Order: sequence, then structure tokens, then C-alpha cells
Amino acid sequence: MDELLKNNELEHLIENFKEEKITPDVLLQLADSHIEKLCPAIGDQLRLRRLIHALSSAKKVSVSDLNSLDYQEQGNEPEIIVENITPLRTPQNPVIIQEIFAEEPPQKIPKLNDDILLVLNTESGPSTSSLTTTETWTSGPSSSSLLTTAESWTSDHVLESADVNNSLNDTLQVINLNLKELLLSNALGRVLLLKGQKNKKLTFADRNCLSEIIISYFLNKNIKLDNSSISCLAEKIVEVFSDEKRETYYVSPITKRRSLTNKPITAKGKLIDKYRNRTYALKKALGITKPTEQPHDIEIPSREAVDSQIWLKHNVEPRDEVLVHWTNSFNIRANRTALSSIENFFTDWPILETQWAPDLVDYDFRQMFQVDIDIQEAFLTFFDRLLEAKRKQLSAIDATLLELLNTEITQDSKNAIKIHLISSLIPPRSSTRIKRQVWKPSSKEARDGLLLHVLTPADLSDAKQKRTDYYYNKGLTIQPYMVLVGPTLGNVSSFYVVVDNHTYKLSSVLSALDFCFKVHHVLDAQYSFECRHLWYVIQWYVYNLKTKNDLKIPYVQNIF
Repeated sequence: MDELLKNNELEHLIENFKEEKITPDVLLQLADSHIEKLCPAIGDQLRLRRLIHALSSAKKVSVSDLNSLDYQEQGNEPEIIVENITPLRTPQNPVIIQEIFAEEPPQKIPKLNDDILLVLNTESGPSTSSLTTTETWTSGPSSSSLLTTAESWTSDHVLESADVNNSLNDTLQVINLNLKELLLSNALGRVLLLKGQKNKKLTFADRNCLSEIIISYFLNKNIKLDNSSISCLAEKIVEVFSDEKRETYYVSPITKRRSLTNKPITAKGKLIDKYRNRTYALKKALGITKPTEQPHDIEIPSREAVDSQIWLKHNVEPRDEVLVHWTNSFNIRANRTALSSIENFFTDWPILETQWAPDLVDYDFRQMFQVDIDIQEAFLTFFDRLLEAKRKQLSAIDATLLELLNTEITQDSKNAIKIHLISSLIPPRSSTRIKRQVWKPSSKEARDGLLLHVLTPADLSDAKQKRTDYYYNKGLTIQPYMVLVGPTLGNVSSFYVVVDNHTYKLSSVLSALDFCFKVHHVLDAQYSFECRHLWYVIQWYVYNLKTKNDLKIPYVQNIF
């Protein structure tokens, strides 16, 4: 109890709690009158109520809720991302083993047998343990505890009193975690702390490592995590690393009623993805995963496709061979699960981080939709029709930009102006509720969602960061977008597309538009809310493409 009060800035009330014999098991039963007696100061009352609220959520959790972390829809098996795989063969068991979670090395290595083995990622290198051994661990989880934990993850009953106590203890462990101390106890964690002290931003790999350390810590202690626990851990990360964003590690789930797509959206973020992957890997290793049916339209990848995927993970040239292996492995990408995020997609297909990405995305798009157009001709025809139908929507400033189309400027500059004007010709009308506030995007917000304009290449990094902060503050995820560089729209010289943390330089404005549109579909990314009507207009009238998942937006479905 003392530690709990200290971690919530209530250490000066320890004597009051001892005098009244308040222990964690009765904390949730405190009434308002009790709180006012224990905490004369209003600030302390608020802190204590916040603590009680956090703890009370544990009583409402069922194990089936925890299982929902692993399955978005019944019958869909989540994709497992196993990082830093350490293959291992032993004389006793020739099976190749993969890392499941991190653990301190045991002082005594047990005798191996023919059962499943776990490779434990430690500071001193991998070690092995058997789930059933002839000797006893002197440190680390026992086989019985692993089996007990794994079996409890598959239970569907509502927590009874004993389970509530366990869940409450799990929540207390999360609240009381001292993240700095945890990182100081780990070699890689100390490196991350040193980076934070030097005001260096964490990289993509650093964030993965940080998430691995935290999730492994709780798995090794057989502690279950729910959404509120992972949200609390994300807050602790931001407290230690001030430049980090909470939404990088945890984004709350969205109910169907509040979803922009009229579908429920599961919680996202590095921490929860890591927890899903590691718990599922543990279940799978123990053979207690839920049986799932493979959809009839999913093809089992051929050996040739798997070999091509492996080749693409280790080679980036020559271009002709890259295209051959990308073609051979198309069915693997086409049949990926709905839980596969953009980040995970890049992990599986790192070849997309190279200069070949536009060609590779173009191939997959053609295979998926059988659409083949001349983007230059299709876009110019579309814009002329749109301008004829909606010219009255243009403001005086827009009209000035329109006049530049008749001057001696480059074709790229003309196309940049045309894309810029689309948001004025078709202003947004939709609104949504974000963080209990109604948001109706302006024409400028719609334009910036589709296309950013910066003056010099040096401004690109700051522009990307501002956009990231803008979306994080609204609680939204960032979708692919274009960036044009030049002193004015009438004099643009460089063209980029930003996808997740990756920036691609394209040869022209329309090639950037083409790549940005196609990458949305190939990576199954959503259109950003503020400019989704513009993307649908481009999809329907430039690419002449309609899909069963398209939203119905009446004011753009018949613009001509």
C-alpha cells in the first residue's frame, strides 16, 4: 500500500491509511465520505479517485476480453511478427526454435528433451529451456507457470473473486512499474535511456526494442495486460522519453458507433501489437491456440512464393530479379490477414523501402484491380470536366492561380496547381466527432491532407513532424500523402510521397499522385478523413474504380 501511495504522489497520507487500516483489498470500497476523511486536500482527493478508478477497471475485465487482443474477428488468425529471430539446433532436438519472449538467463540449464523449446533473448545471448524438464529452474518461469498462464488466456469465463484479486494485482503491478529502473536493469534499456538523456529521438528500431523490453517483463511475470494497462504503460513511456508520443504506443479502440468507417476498430500501437504477437506466439508454441478456419478463397503459398519472399528480404538488386521475385510472391501479400498493419507490412517486405517501391506497388495494384490507365491523359480530362462543372466554387485567390495555367510554367507546376484547386472545387461537407468535439474540416485542411507544399527540401522534415503532431493531437493515424517542394506552386521542382516513416522521391507530380493513390490500396490504408472525398473522386473519376468497400458520399457521387 505504501508503494502504491508513493507512486501516486500520496506518500504524505501513508500514516492516515495505516491508522484507518486501509489496504489494497478494501481500497475499491471507499465511499466519498471516506475519501474526504482520508484526504482533506481537494488535490489529494482527486488523485485518490483517479487511482481507484484505474484499479476498479480490473474488476470489470474478463479473460475473454484479454483474448480479444489476439483476434479482431473470429476465424482470423493474427499475423505474428517475430523480430531478431535466433535459429537454434541442438543434438537432442533438431527443431529450429524462434524467440518468444525475453528473460534473464537461468543459473542452471536444464536437460533438454523432445518437447517444445523456447529461445530466451538475454543480454548474454540465447539460452534454451524445455517446457518439461528433469531439473528445476533457479530463476525464470517454470513450465507449470507457463502452462497455467497460457491456459488461462484461452478461458472464456468471467472473472470470479479469486480472478478479480489476480487481475487487481496485475493492474497494481502496471501502476507501480518504475520504467526507468526496468530499463536500467537491461543493457539495451540503458542505451535507450542514454539516448533520451542526450535529447536524441528514438528510431523505429529503438521503439521496437523498448516495446519488447516492457512486454517481455510482464509476460515473464505471468501478468496479463488489458487496454487500460497498456494505455498506462504508454503514458509511462512519454514520462521517461519526452519526445515520444503516446499514440505511437497505444491508440484506443473505436466503437462501431464512433467509427468513421461504420466498423469497430481495435486498439493499435507498438505496445499492444507486441503484446498480441508475443502472447499468440506463446499460445501457438504450447499448442493451445483457438482453431480457426481458413477462408476458402485463400491460397496456400507455394514453395516458390515463400522462397521469393525470403530472397526479397535479403536482396535489393538487380532490378529484374527483384521484379521476378515480387511477381512470384504476390499471393502471399494478397492473402495477408486484416490485422496486418502498414508497419508490419514493411517488416515483412523490406524491399518496399528501396527505390523499386513505385514499380512494385504498381504491379500489385494492377493485379488487384486490373486497372491500367494513362495517368497524364486521365487526370487532365478529369480536371477539365471538373473545372467546367464547378468553376463557380473558386475564390479570387483560386482564380489567380488558375490564370497561371496559361503562362509559361512547367507541366509539373500546372499539375500541382490543378491538384491544389481540387479541394476548392469540391469543398468538404462531412463532419465527425473527435475527442467529444465536432470536427468539420475546412478546404485548406482537406488540401493539406492530400498535398503538402514546402518551400525548400530543408523544410521537409519539419513539415512531416508538424503533420505527425497534428494527427496525434486529434487522435488520428497518419495515412499516405504527397509533398511538393518549390518556392511557389508555379515553380515546384521536387515531388515526394510519405508512407508511414518512409519518404519516396518521384519523378513528377502525377507520378507522385499515382503512387500515393495506389499505395493506399496495396497497403489497405484508409483515406484521411479530411480529404477522403477527394481521394474517392480521384478513384471514381480518374481511375474509374469502384469497390465493395467504398463509402457512400452523396455530394461527390454525381459531380458531373
